[in-house]
Amino acid sequence: MPTKPGGPPPDAPAAFEYLRDERLLTNGNITRMPTTQREWNTFIQELDKWLKNKTDGFGIGGANTAQWTGFSSDPSDSTGWYQRFGQVVHLEFDGVDTGTSNATSFTITGIPAEIRPRDDITVYMAGLIDAGADITTGSLAKVGSDGVVTFYSNTSGGGWTGSGAKGFDTLVNYSIIYMLRNPPKL
Repeated sequence: MPTKPGGPPPDAPAAFEYLRDERLLTNGNITRMPTTQREWNTFIQELDKWLKNKTDGFGIGGANTAQWTGFSSDPSDSTGWYQRFGQVVHLEFDGVDTGTSNATSFTITGIPAEIRPRDDITVYMAGLIDAGADITTGSLAKVGSDGVVTFYSNTSGGGWTGSGAKGFDTLVNYSIIYMLRNPPKL
């Protein structure tokens, strides 16, 4: 549902739509001007609930819900840490290294539902390794609405070498930032 008159902005994706969330407009603790300290406290607490700022993590590999795919020997068990600021997610991969490739794909399945975007979104990423060598030309990561993060070995969406070491360079913790584009998701 559009929040602005007229069509989508120039060069917008085919599925573009202005997104709007009406819940704040109908919340009595927010729609009236606070006049006392108690009302201000309630107002701030209510806004904090709606803005959904949260820091959390999830394990990858082993007995965790999130799992590696594309490996005969997975990277060591590691953690995905995220900071969610309303509709913006900063996802960091911590403690990861390389595993032994047995496929031309590289994914992490089962990321938490609260950081899954409405539509699949692809972002640039650096610091990945393919066939035992650093990728110096840049890579991509696609965060899927289905909870799968798919990594690509180049900025053209290329696949991986089906053997040798692939994964993350261990010198730095790598991260991506993306938009959820899903206002109803609190």
